[in-house]
Amino acid sequence: MILESIKAADIAIDEMTPCLMRRSDGATIDTTIKTITPRNTDLTYFSFDWDAAQKEGYTILALTANGDPRVQGLIAIMDKANEQAVFVGLVESAAFNIGGDGEFSGVGAHLFAEAAKRSMDLGYNGFVAFDSKTALVEHYKRTLGAVQVGSSQRMTINEIAAKRLIERYYGK
Repeated sequence: MILESIKAADIAIDEMTPCLMRRSDGATIDTTIKTITPRNTDLTYFSFDWDAAQKEGYTILALTANGDPRVQGLIAIMDKANEQAVFVGLVESAAFNIGGDGEFSGVGAHLFAEAAKRSMDLGYNGFVAFDSKTALVEHYKRTLGAVQVGSSQRMTINEIAAKRLIERYYGK
């Protein structure tokens, strides 16, 4: 059984951009995703306890926009080999990217695309699982192509939706 998430996914998927899009001028900005240690990273613009996630065994990935040293978004993932999926425990956009007047759009979808890519690299066909806040279940179905498991808050991204995300953010 996949471990229970630390928090339910609570990130709005604002746009499916080819990378990150700077809202002020519409420019597409290249990005970098790397594994971080939360206690060694400036997480001023984040509210979740990323140290706790790491202590629970999650790998913490930070999304940065090239030319901007600030972390744009974070995702906590865990390889669940027995479930043949990558599990997302936490996902968060920096406070300055939230809402229609945020600096960058595409953060949330980019983070889920990275989880799908890692799942594909592990041989899990892109399968990703996460728990959603109830109010966002329909949103994740519509934006990510995620599927709700029964009437629970558990959601999965299957291989078809994963391929769509991966192609959008990483090309074919």
